[in-house]
Amino acid sequence: MAIQFRLSAKDCSDRAIRIRDIDPTERDKVSIDTATEVGKDATGAQYAVTEARNLITICLVGVTKSAVASDDALLALPASEWIPLNPEKLSADPTAPTHYSKLFSPKEDSIIAGIVRRRNNATTDEIDSILGKAMAVAES
Repeated sequence: MAIQFRLSAKDCSDRAIRIRDIDPTERDKVSIDTATEVGKDATGAQYAVTEARNLITICLVGVTKSAVASDDALLALPASEWIPLNPEKLSADPTAPTHYSKLFSPKEDSIIAGIVRRRNNATTDEIDSILGKAMAVAES
């Protein structure tokens, strides 16, 4: 499944993006590939930032060519108005128009990162809520 939404917050572009869901195997691959990419001497912060970016680039599958006026306009948008994205387009050539840093402002990046994180990582509160309902059972 995928979701789409407009980057409609104050000082954002009003372009729309599409983010796809990934499965646990893909999520694991992001973690392993990130460890390989940053190397054994990386700090925890370097790993976390790189993993977050890699997660975004695997999930982000499209961006509109220009601003979209409203959510209704987004629903009516033809396929020709979308730019397909993949990790290679988003990260390979920093001068390419589809490079992540060319497409999105820091504020838009923050919004995208937050949404991808919420869709792919459990919060401590979510875990605690489930764990709080755990019941003891005899081992079999």
